[in-house]
Amino acid sequence: CVIELYDQREFKGTKCVIKGNCPSLDHCSITEVRSCKVIRGVWKLWKGRGYNGDDYLLKVGEYPDLKALSDCKSSASAPAPAPVPDPAWSLECLPFMIHLYEKVNFKGPIFETTVDCCLLDGCGINEVHSCKVLSGVWDLCEGPDYAEPRYQLQKGEYPNPGSWCASDPTAPALSVKCVTE
Repeated sequence: CVIELYDQREFKGTKCVIKGNCPSLDHCSITEVRSCKVIRGVWKLWKGRGYNGDDYLLKVGEYPDLKALSDCKSSASAPAPAPVPDPAWSLECLPFMIHLYEKVNFKGPIFETTVDCCLLDGCGINEVHSCKVLSGVWDLCEGPDYAEPRYQLQKGEYPNPGSWCASDPTAPALSVKCVTE
């Protein structure tokens, strides 16, 4: 994970490069974030110190003004845009780990992974009917080789395909992919 933080909008002012979690900007070289560039990884930007307050998901890209984060509100489903007040105070790099279960309600064989799986055959399970996202953001795909439809999941427990808003609440996922962009 690498992120560049700026204390002014449009990537101006003091620049600070962060490569790991930052629970409080009091410990960094700037006191507030008004714009940023995500170079690598997925980050959560928190409005409060110590990972408190509203959080916003940041993928690889440029954010010239915190108002650009209105479409990045952290959520397992599609968020409604909302205004984002300045400034931000803490950042967390999201590593990747997911537990995949062959049956609903976290039953049956389990497979733990930290990497993409284009086909679950050979992983001890054939399909995913429930999962626990321990860290990171993941796409669960109904087809092999990351075929559509895809469902983006954040940290949490998903006891069945309906819980990740699958178009068919009984349709399993056949591949999983880390979301890095």
